[in-house]
Amino acid sequence: MSKSGSPSGAGHSLERQDSSGVMDSLECLPDEIVVLIPGQRPPALCALMATCSRFRVLASDEAIWQACHEGRWTYGRPSKPPACGWRVDFRRRHRQDAAVLPLVQQLGSSDQAAWRQLMALGQEIVDRVHVLLRQTGAEGPTPRERAELVKVLRGLRHTQVLQSWEALHSRAEAAARSGETAPSVEEGALLLVAWNAPEDELFRPGELERSVTAELDSLAARLRARIKPEATVSEVVKELSRLMFEEEGFAGNQLNYYDPNNSLLDHVLASRQGIPISLSVAFAAVAPSSNPNPDPDPDPDPNPLLHSNPDPSPNPMPTRTLTLTLTLTLMLTPTRSPSARACPSI
Repeated sequence: MSKSGSPSGAGHSLERQDSSGVMDSLECLPDEIVVLIPGQRPPALCALMATCSRFRVLASDEAIWQACHEGRWTYGRPSKPPACGWRVDFRRRHRQDAAVLPLVQQLGSSDQAAWRQLMALGQEIVDRVHVLLRQTGAEGPTPRERAELVKVLRGLRHTQVLQSWEALHSRAEAAARSGETAPSVEEGALLLVAWNAPEDELFRPGELERSVTAELDSLAARLRARIKPEATVSEVVKELSRLMFEEEGFAGNQLNYYDPNNSLLDHVLASRQGIPISLSVAFAAVAPSSNPNPDPDPDPDPNPLLHSNPDPSPNPMPTRTLTLTLTLTLMLTPTRSPSARACPSI
């Protein structure tokens, strides 16, 4: 007997009775209410699964684990339900996330195995790297670990850009074989922007490219508003040159021609300076995608049948290619440019 007069271990007995009462209460609840108790919290779901067979079935529902999966990871999401199921895939990625920091701690040595493992994990660990970089204080990474995490983030970005470049190249080759419309030149230029993104942009993948596209679209809308439906190619190019050279002040970077930023669309749009090829890419992106009216023939052939081409090309020069060609001509030939300041500065 205890001093209180109760049998030894009575407290534990009462606790068991209370636990039993709670379980009895839970078991009386309908399924729809039971699944709301843990919510979309994986630890609570796992605890509920460990109680009894009924709750294990309820907490194993794929819809619940899909919501948990999508709530935790933004990058590397599967395009379709995993073959192993959402719950099993959640466990796989959770264990994968737990391995990131130990692998990062191995970086810096001559052995590149840890780096190769991290790169092989790909976009699936981007969220985890972001979480680690946001941690501060005693729980956060050391300065060396933080520097290595930034390198990992950039390496993952470069891996993704390379994959996108290979896909773009394959699309261009397929278009050349089939005669379909080829990818636009600005798609490749945007990949170059993504490759050279500054460190702060690594935490916002795609945002820099979207801002560049938005500004190009805004300039294109302004150009479309001032072009008449009957405008010829030359008239469109002249209006484009007026907008970009005279109104927006685009010009060549005379003071620092070999600055690598002259090749990046985000810097070109911000500084309004570049080199002929990057300016031409920007101009081509702003140019209308529909075919303008052809220029009239200044010297009609009096004998068209005599000089006709017996095998005319079935694929005329695409509008953007023609516009780019004429833009380069305007940029490099002072006598044809509407802007006196633009040509010498290239």
